[in-house]
Amino acid sequence: MPGTAKGQFLLFYAIFSFLLSTLHAQSSRDYFAKGLHYAKQNEYKSAIAAFESAIASDRNFANAYHQLALSYLQLGTIFGRRKATFALEKALSLEGNNILFNLDMAKLSHLKKMDGEAKSRLEKVLRLTPTHAEAHYLLGRLYMENMLWYKDMVNPQEDVIFTFEKYANEDMALARDHFEKAISYNPEFVLPYYQLAFLFYEYGDYIAMKSLLHKAISFHSKDSDLYLLLGLVYHTERKFQVAHNYFLKAMQFMSKEELHQMQSLYPVLTPNDQLKYSTLDSPQQKQLSENYWQKRDPLLLTDINERLLEHYSRLTYVKLRFGNQEEGINGRATDQGTMYIRFGAPQKTTRTRGSMGTDAGSGAEMTDNRYFTPARERWQYADFTIAFEDEYMGKNFNFMRTFNPENDGKIIFEQKIKSEPNTYELFEENSQMQIPYSMTQFKADSGKTRFELFYGMPAKKLTFYRNDSEIITKLQRGLFLFDKTKNLITQKKEIRRNTLLSIQDPQGEYLKLDRIQSTVIPGNCTIKLEVLDEFTQNYGGLEFPVHIRKFDNDSLTLSDILVANQIEQKASALYGIHDLEIVPNLYHVFHPQDMIYYYFEIYNPKTKGKQEANYQVETTVRCLEYQQNPVLNFVSSLGDIIGISNEKPGEISTIQRYSSGASVERNYSALQLADAKPGKYQLTIRVTDTIRSSNSERKVEFVIQ
Repeated sequence: MPGTAKGQFLLFYAIFSFLLSTLHAQSSRDYFAKGLHYAKQNEYKSAIAAFESAIASDRNFANAYHQLALSYLQLGTIFGRRKATFALEKALSLEGNNILFNLDMAKLSHLKKMDGEAKSRLEKVLRLTPTHAEAHYLLGRLYMENMLWYKDMVNPQEDVIFTFEKYANEDMALARDHFEKAISYNPEFVLPYYQLAFLFYEYGDYIAMKSLLHKAISFHSKDSDLYLLLGLVYHTERKFQVAHNYFLKAMQFMSKEELHQMQSLYPVLTPNDQLKYSTLDSPQQKQLSENYWQKRDPLLLTDINERLLEHYSRLTYVKLRFGNQEEGINGRATDQGTMYIRFGAPQKTTRTRGSMGTDAGSGAEMTDNRYFTPARERWQYADFTIAFEDEYMGKNFNFMRTFNPENDGKIIFEQKIKSEPNTYELFEENSQMQIPYSMTQFKADSGKTRFELFYGMPAKKLTFYRNDSEIITKLQRGLFLFDKTKNLITQKKEIRRNTLLSIQDPQGEYLKLDRIQSTVIPGNCTIKLEVLDEFTQNYGGLEFPVHIRKFDNDSLTLSDILVANQIEQKASALYGIHDLEIVPNLYHVFHPQDMIYYYFEIYNPKTKGKQEANYQVETTVRCLEYQQNPVLNFVSSLGDIIGISNEKPGEISTIQRYSSGASVERNYSALQLADAKPGKYQLTIRVTDTIRSSNSERKVEFVIQ
């Protein structure tokens, strides 16, 4: 009987223990389910309490430790990261080969900048599951961050500077390998596409970048970031229309918040303008934005705004280069991001490693009798250099702060943004054409004024084609007029397929001569001319303010004087003014034996329908630098000279008289200054209506060399 009683007791104990463990398991699962529910509702403090209750009921509940860690991480605090670390360590002690636990511990280690621990965990995941796409992606991120860290790093040692390019290239190859494996194991996993595309961009492999992004879009046709990256690469390749289309496509799929970031003017305005901008409502901001970018369009010939595309490209670049989606870092809001958006890519970037030592140096911080100098990055622009530093050793660079305001990065930035920087050049220097020009104004009908703009283009910058028996150029050309607030008044765009006359500049270089004319309302304006060679994309432009003359309808007036190398009575569609072919001298520079041609028009409304006018035309040439009188040989369409005077020192004049009943007189003449010294001269035409005692005069300067 005693044995039977003992057996019954053991049976009862076993049943009781089973029921108790079942009750505990049931209780822990209930708490665990509640924790998952709270976490799904973003109620992380309640989730933490539920998971801790689950663990209290079952100390070996590995999944509860894991979810507890994830909830602590959502708090976004140092305390939360520390508690998450303890919880994940406990979960791994229970299930050391759990893929998800190791993966999340790697992410946490990376967040804590413990990259060695993160790398070790990820390598373990790949030993357990070699085809794990996310592990390959995260390892690729680690290697890519190292690549970017070493890419511009230098180590100055006395007179020698060591670079770390070798390490950067090694990490680049490893990053690429892991990203490509992540994509091959899970082609629909979008994150490695972003990073691999950006890696290709950093190393200039644009063909591979485009191919990769088009593949990604086949899986993610509504992913705005993929279209942004395509816009970035095509913009870098100067395929502006394609880039424009991709940026617009990206905006179709953006969230409202990101679309606002793309379209906001705030990052590029001066502080004073930012204050005004922030007070505007959405329609007003949109209108201001349209006006802002229109006034900064560097090439009005095209239908797209290349400066706006540059802005979109900068926004795209900083999002990936200085941001981190997993860590919630907005690259556009970082110090380096705001700098890049406003000023563009620096001409040169150098980075130095942080160091510990006994030499304080500039900006070093003392710690336990030793001095710490943070890693620093310097961006060099054309007219200034600005420095950033990694003060907390997290590979996140902020403006370098020093007691010397001349070296303080934040102070330099704040000073520079008080005025709008002009750091964008659409065309490189070797693609630009210097264009000499000559502009003259003439009276037109209906109170308007006609101007003739002759200009020359360097022949070596143009492409020539054979068209039957002619050699022609293929050019795009545009003429634009703006008012004093830079609003467009009128424009004229055209394609030029012409045989252009060759002339020489004063240095003997050959130019191709062309002209454009327009009839406009008098007043102050800015004229802009754009010329683009269709094949080479070499560009020439003029932009200058001008006062468009108002010709009086009631009194005698003269047009401007057009100075030329040749004037003949031979009409030409290209260079003709009425029945004259004129080859202008764009530089107003002549040699002593050259014939100096000039053309002008006389407007005398008093003669219209009335008697003829008797004109006296006085032509005066004056040396502006010497007192010696030049010898003048003179030929004029007005007829014979009735008098020559050289009474004034350094000046010679001729007088002609003739009669005419026309309200518009078109005249040309030529003169030659024999024995003239090199220097600057002034030609003055003075016309007098001797019957009505009215007169008018115009002047123009030229140089004898």
